Amino acid sequence: MSSPPPAPPLSRILKDSSLEFDSSSESSESSEPLMPWEESLESSEPSDLSDPLEPSEPLESSEPSEPSPAPSSSFKCFDLPNPDPGGPPSSSMTDHPSNPLNAEGRLAENLVKSIFEHMKTDIRMHIAQEIPALQDIESSVPISINRLCLDGYTLVVDETVYTLDTHDPCGAPSDYINFAMKSKRHVKVERIQGGDVHEAMVFLMNKLFGKRPQPITVGYLGIENKPEVLPFPEHLRFLIDDLKINHNAEESLNAISPFLDSRSFPLDTVLITGTRTKGNYNHKIIQGARNIEIVDFSSYCSWMTAVQEFHCNQVHVQANMFRPADFIKLMEALIRCPREAGTFISAGVDKYETVERIMMKAKENVPMVNVDEDFKGCPDFPDVLLIPVTKDKQLALYATHNLGRYTYDGHFSTYDVNLSVLSI
Repeated sequence: MSSPPPAPPLSRILKDSSLEFDSSSESSESSEPLMPWEESLESSEPSDLSDPLEPSEPLESSEPSEPSPAPSSSFKCFDLPNPDPGGPPSSSMTDHPSNPLNAEGRLAENLVKSIFEHMKTDIRMHIAQEIPALQDIESSVPISINRLCLDGYTLVVDETVYTLDTHDPCGAPSDYINFAMKSKRHVKVERIQGGDVHEAMVFLMNKLFGKRPQPITVGYLGIENKPEVLPFPEHLRFLIDDLKINHNAEESLNAISPFLDSRSFPLDTVLITGTRTKGNYNHKIIQGARNIEIVDFSSYCSWMTAVQEFHCNQVHVQANMFRPADFIKLMEALIRCPREAGTFISAGVDKYETVERIMMKAKENVPMVNVDEDFKGCPDFPDVLLIPVTKDKQLALYATHNLGRYTYDGHFSTYDVNLSVLSI
C-alpha cells in the first residue's frame, strides 16, 4: 500500500491569506446558510486565495514502504482519502476523520492552533473568514484583544475598524447599508441593498465572535452604545481589565454585565466619559473598581461631592466645571474622616491661577500645614503641603504639570491638583 505523499510547506497553505481587498471583484461562495442580504455582506469579489480543496498538482504514487505508525491521541491530525482508490483504507483513515484542507498530505491541527495563537487578532480573523474550513479551528483557539470598542454601529478591534451606516457618499439617507472594514494598510467597502442596520451589526458580531466557546480576553473594552442596542451573541463573554462607559452609568453597566466573565472583577479601571446626566454612579462595578476616571464635558456640575461617595481609593476627575472652593471642601472632608494610606484623588485644572488659589486657600483654612523640603512638585508649584490628620497619617497636597499626559479621550489638562494620604 502506498504511503501518502508528504505534506506541503505551511507557507504554501497560508501564503495567500493576505488582507488585500479589491472592491471591484465579486463575492466568494460560503457553505453556511445565508441571510437574505448576507450574500452581499460576505464579499463582493472572488477571493484571490487558492482553493485549499484542490491540489496544485496531481498525486503520484510512491514506492511501497512500511506503513507509518498511527499518531498518538494527544496529536490530532487531519487525514485524507487513500491516494490509491483501489486499495484498502489505511489504518489512519479509519481512526481519524478525513480533512478537506489539503489533498496532498496531512496538516497537524495543533500546529495550526499554535500559529493562530501567535497571529495578530485582525489577521487570524480575516484568514478564518476567507477559509471556511479553518473557522472551527480558529474559533477554538483562545483570543486576546488589546482594545475592543463599540460605538453605535462602529466596532474597533485593535487596529481594524468595522463600520455600518445607511447614508450615501453625500451624507443623505439611502436604501443601502454601507459596510466598511479599514485597517492601517487595507480598506474594504461594500454596499448591501435593503435590510436593517441593527440586524447587519448582529450578523457581523456573530461572524466574528459567535462560535467562540471561551471568554475573549480584552485589555480595554469601550461601550458607547445605548443599553438596548448591544448586538453581542448571548453566549459571548469578555474577560477584561479596563471598562469605558458613558454617563448613563447604571443602565450601561446593567446592559454589559451579562457579557462580563466573573473573573474580570474587580476591574482595574472604570472610565466614565462624555457629558454628565443625572445618572447613578453607585453601581457595584464602579464601587468595586481599583481605579475610577471621570471625564465630564458638562459645565454645570462639580464632582467633588460625588468623589467622596466612591469607595475606590484611586480617583481622577477631568471636568469642565471645577471650583477651587469645592476642592478645598473635599480636602477638609479627608481631614475629618481620614481614608486609608494610599488613597489618591486628583483633579484636572487648566489655569495657573486656579491652582495658585487652591494652594493659598489650603494654607489659610488648615491650622497646621508643613512644606516638605525633601520632595518637590512641578516647577510652577514646587511646594508639597503636608497636613497631619492622625498620629500615623498625613495628607499631602501638591500640583503636577501634565506635559504629554492624556486620557483615553485625548482630553488634556494643563495641571493636576492631587490629594494623597500618606503613612507617617
